Amino acid sequence: MPPAPQRTPRRKYPRPPYVAAICWKAFAWGVTGFIAACILLFGGGPVWPMAGLVALPLSLVVSSLFMLRGAGWARMLFFITGVLLVPGLYFAMQMSGVDTTALAAGTITCAIFVAACSVILCMERANYFFAGRPNFLSSDSDRKWGGENDRPDDRHSEHHFDY
Repeated sequence: MPPAPQRTPRRKYPRPPYVAAICWKAFAWGVTGFIAACILLFGGGPVWPMAGLVALPLSLVVSSLFMLRGAGWARMLFFITGVLLVPGLYFAMQMSGVDTTALAAGTITCAIFVAACSVILCMERANYFFAGRPNFLSSDSDRKWGGENDRPDDRHSEHHFDY
């Protein structure tokens, strides 16, 4: 009888709940955006600009799914996609003939959501989940803590702000 398969070990740093919430929200936005872009693409109009609008939601879906698994590159893809998504949303709404008030409101809402999610994804516990260190710009030699447990306990000191 062959030996039982070994379970994969749990991640050293668990996924914070706000990272999961942002990933699932970005996934929903990406799927909705993909459907809307396909409707605009097949509804007539210039093909090449609309093809870019199809690629942005797809990259949002890919980044959100891999962010759930803890891939740091997916977080950077989310940042880049978010920066491109705001003008892309503006362009798509302008091409579809949406009212100017709704155009401004949709663009501002998207910009606020992307900025808030980007700030939250750079918090300390999210950095530990994605990179295993307190911020994603420091190298391994810049760590403040050493030994077996690199991360301080969950009762953060007054110098750290994280939910």
